[in-house]
Amino acid sequence: RVLSVGYDKLGGVYMKLGRKEDACQAYETSLQLVQSLAHKEPANMQLQRDVSVALDRLGDVCLQADRAADALERFEAGMVIARQIAAKEPASAIAQFDLSAGLAKLGNAHLAMNRTEEALASFREALEIARRLAAADPDNIEVQRSLSVLQSKVGGVQLLTGQAEEATRSFEAAIEVAARLAAADPTNIQSQRDLAVGWHRAMLAHQQTGNLERWREASQHAVEGFARV
Repeated sequence: RVLSVGYDKLGGVYMKLGRKEDACQAYETSLQLVQSLAHKEPANMQLQRDVSVALDRLGDVCLQADRAADALERFEAGMVIARQIAAKEPASAIAQFDLSAGLAKLGNAHLAMNRTEEALASFREALEIARRLAAADPDNIEVQRSLSVLQSKVGGVQLLTGQAEEATRSFEAAIEVAARLAAADPTNIQSQRDLAVGWHRAMLAHQQTGNLERWREASQHAVEGFARV
């Protein structure tokens, strides 16, 4: 397992250097090593989770390399494992968070392939899990941010498919969470950027609906937000 982790970290280094093919090979080696261990210990949930994470890593690289179909294949394989773990450990917040994150990655791949219906279904399922986790752990910043991001992803697909009113509501829900996080820590650049992006997307939705007053309001908030970051 130590060797697998080493190759995983090497893949991360290659990604930072922009060497995607080398990163892919490193992640592939990491996956093969951990799959071998997981095969020997099928009841070991940590090893099974390691396989799912390794598959997601490969999927991320494929998606960044414009290989959406390959990414989808990896994400789907990872999702099979994530669902199994979540079903066996329904009280585990980590298992449920992994499942939500995996569904979001699946949605990203579908979206890259212009499969908006499948993308929206994946994002919505991920969002439902995120809502439960956020309600159970309101002080967990990572969980709360995930909720905001997923609301925005749902809104993004709705906007693409001409559901501007629905997109507006999704973006407003995302902004509500993002604003709370940004207010709680004004020095957190990520939170401030999330809020600015949320207002920008809301601006686009209001533009589609023709609500000029709300469009101006969102535009102003977006400009002020981006100026802060």
